Amino acid sequence: PAFRENPARLDHTREVLSVAARYANFGTFDLADPPAIVKTKATPRLVGRTWQQRRDAVQGELREALHVPDASRVRERSVLVYDDVFRGGHTLNEVARTLRNAGTSRVCGIALARQPFGGAGRPIQPPTA
Repeated sequence: PAFRENPARLDHTREVLSVAARYANFGTFDLADPPAIVKTKATPRLVGRTWQQRRDAVQGELREALHVPDASRVRERSVLVYDDVFRGGHTLNEVARTLRNAGTSRVCGIALARQPFGGAGRPIQPPTA
């Protein structure tokens, strides 16, 4: 989602999709502003939380913060959701749920990177040097 606490910060997701759209031969990306789905307020960071804590935060605060400003843009359409880092799928699932509730016919997700699993119930730890 395209929520930025500081509007002057680089929106790296939009930059990646803009470049991809120039090279895509399978259609176009809707990069209009506002995005098809937005986060209307800041939500807690998920880094360092257990699987259950991340799930609870996503199904609580994130669910309340996600909004589709113009459902006609996604109604009866397939939507590709881009995420920079895939951790456990909680965010992608919640974004997909919100888009489906707005009438999207199909949601697919793609991530630039995959963070390894931390194990059953353990927080994911950053690599040590």
